[in-house]
Amino acid sequence: MSIYPSATGLMIGVDLAYNLYSAYGQYFPGLKTLTQQAMAKIMKANPALYVLRERIRK
Repeated sequence: MSIYPSATGLMIGVDLAYNLYSAYGQYFPGLKTLTQQAMAKIMKANPALYVLRERIRK
């Protein structure tokens, strides 16, 4: 038995220096594909991530 109250859950880690992400957890059917599509769109189009990335590089 898990101490986590849900059978499903997801943790997404974002590496701003290399513009990468990785997700771990218990997926329900269809969530993995949805997560990959959403994160690809977020990493490409989110200006806040670009600003953070540039601040880290300085």
